[in-house]
Amino acid sequence: MRFNLLTALLAIAFFGGLVVCQEVGRRFGHARCAREGDKLAGVSDVDNAVFALLSLLIAFAFDGAGTRFDRRRDLVTDEVNKLGSAYQTLSLLPKAPRAAIQAQMREYLHERIATYKVLPDIHAAYASLARSEQLQDEIWNAAVTEARATGDAAVMVVLPAINDAFDSATTRNLAMLAHTPILVFVMLGTVAILSALLAGYGMGTFSARPLWHMLIYAATIALALFVILELEFPQIGWVRVDRADRNMIHLLERMK
Repeated sequence: MRFNLLTALLAIAFFGGLVVCQEVGRRFGHARCAREGDKLAGVSDVDNAVFALLSLLIAFAFDGAGTRFDRRRDLVTDEVNKLGSAYQTLSLLPKAPRAAIQAQMREYLHERIATYKVLPDIHAAYASLARSEQLQDEIWNAAVTEARATGDAAVMVVLPAINDAFDSATTRNLAMLAHTPILVFVMLGTVAILSALLAGYGMGTFSARPLWHMLIYAATIALALFVILELEFPQIGWVRVDRADRNMIHLLERMK
């Protein structure tokens, strides 16, 4: 199942769960009102504490996901710039070995593009990543041999540029694996459910079910969770960094 469908189904299920929790809380509150009159005193402090914690967790998760999304997009640009620079420095090498290494660099860039393009197919992405890492070794060995044969100028310019390009790829790979700890999501979901129970409990003073209030509350929390998950996992959901990836495709076209 595609990840974007999974997150959508999760958000819908969470929405339904919040509505149910509010209804459960409302019935408890309504039963207490029937016994003790139209008052639910002594719970406002608890409500405030839980809703404040929920707001803090949503803000924390949203800010972290948004920051990581921006960083991943910036890392694509950084990798493009460093790959372009490394490719240009190959002009310092003699024509014959230069052409061979440039062909390897084009193949390497093609694999880097494929690594993220095939997502959410994780197996295909890892296969493409393994091929790109193999090409890194081949390019580096060939570049070291030819740069040493060419002279100190080539060694000082070509090798650092290639090394920077490969380092930027590693940094991007690691950034794609950095996410909010799962415990934070568990706590966020738990607090959201508790807040729905308390919200419904406070609605127990109404004689009729405040359906629109219940739906709006559940939809707001479920939508926030959905957006956080989408930002946390770009390339495999509806939120993607395709615009930044097009720069890599444009670079590959320039190399041909």
